Amino acid sequence: MKKSGYILIILVVFLWVSCKNKNPNICKESPEQKRMDSIVQEMLHTDWKVLGTEPFWNINVYNDTFQFSILNNNIDTVYFELKKYAKTGSVIEYLLTDEEDNTSALSLKEEQCSDGMSDKKYQYSATFKYKKLDLKGCAEMK
Repeated sequence: MKKSGYILIILVVFLWVSCKNKNPNICKESPEQKRMDSIVQEMLHTDWKVLGTEPFWNINVYNDTFQFSILNNNIDTVYFELKKYAKTGSVIEYLLTDEEDNTSALSLKEEQCSDGMSDKKYQYSATFKYKKLDLKGCAEMK
């Protein structure tokens, strides 16, 4: 136990000295790493409200929690885990899995959208595919 503690201390000191004096490039983030960090921060700090009609459904996104609800005879709710995130131009795509490892895909496209029930206009259209469902709706940032 003491040996691993000494090794850890030596490693920390070595990295600190390398960053401080001899090799400052070890501590610098590459432009690619900075870009990836900003994408992850943008993704994790974007909360969404996604909704659709016929059938009535919604997805609430808070950080990395995706809660899907759909109105059948009762309200069914499923939670998803984020597996992949991609942003290409005006399209944001999330690949998700539920507790039973079923995959789903949520796609948000920056374009004007109407929910068909009200006069409210949304900034994003949404498509959600899960099991045999292929749902279309609108989305907005919370």
